[in-house]
Amino acid sequence: MFTATEGSQPERITNVSAARIRATAARDTRTLDRVEVRFDATVTVGETTNRVRAHVVHDFAVGVDVRRPAVLGPPRPDERVWKLLVY
Repeated sequence: MFTATEGSQPERITNVSAARIRATAARDTRTLDRVEVRFDATVTVGETTNRVRAHVVHDFAVGVDVRRPAVLGPPRPDERVWKLLVY
């Protein structure tokens, strides 16, 4: 949980009062709409101990039209394969 909000691995975590990841999906489109992460605890890294309160929210948009920049030229065959696999 700490790594999801702070991007590093602490040596010790104590006094955890909140540790939650909530993902919200749209049933009609079957896509991820939002991910919310809450973390509240005492974290020790080395000789330093701090109280960490984090609230991170990621909102996602579906159906956004993104155009390929002309300087890139046409898609290569491997790019087309990735598009098929991902979408």
